[in-house]
Amino acid sequence: MTRSSTETRQAKMIAALLDPAHRSQESACAAVGVPRRTLQTWLLDADFQARLRQAEAQAIGDATRRLISVSTAAGATMVQVMADRANPPSVRLRAAGMVLDSLVRLRQLIDLADLEQRIEALERET
Repeated sequence: MTRSSTETRQAKMIAALLDPAHRSQESACAAVGVPRRTLQTWLLDADFQARLRQAEAQAIGDATRRLISVSTAAGATMVQVMADRANPPSVRLRAAGMVLDSLVRLRQLIDLADLEQRIEALERET
């Protein structure tokens, strides 16, 4: 089998592994027509691992952008439910807790991004 043929099969396998229709490695292997043993070999290969990590990072980035695009509406809904006195206190309390949890998580994400930038700056200096 040629290198480009293997790379094509690996690319299809990576796509299948990330496809939510395939809930297991066995399902992804069946969809692509690659034996499970071959996938296990590929998972030990540094180049395949790097391409899989890159595809996973891309998928996470895509999902993050989709969530960011609706986050304002989600936040507004939480605030609306929290402020609506017609809602039972338990519902309003839960919405208030979600608002505060979201604020804490956002702060953590901001801190993490700041830390990543500082690490990258330090790595560039060395």
